[in-house]
Amino acid sequence: MFRQFLQQVPGADFYMIGSLMIFLVFFFGVGLYLLTGDKEKFEEMAQLPLNQNINEINNNN
Repeated sequence: MFRQFLQQVPGADFYMIGSLMIFLVFFFGVGLYLLTGDKEKFEEMAQLPLNQNINEINNNN
């Protein structure tokens, strides 16, 4: 079935290679961002939902 698809669609191999390249660029870009990003900012963002809930509880009391 896959071979028939490749034979019937002209340029299908370019679409597959292009989509793979887009995925890899995005994947490595996100990985690089996470490895070189500001750790303090990541920690602050990780605590946001918890801090928001604590602030809501404090405001209700």
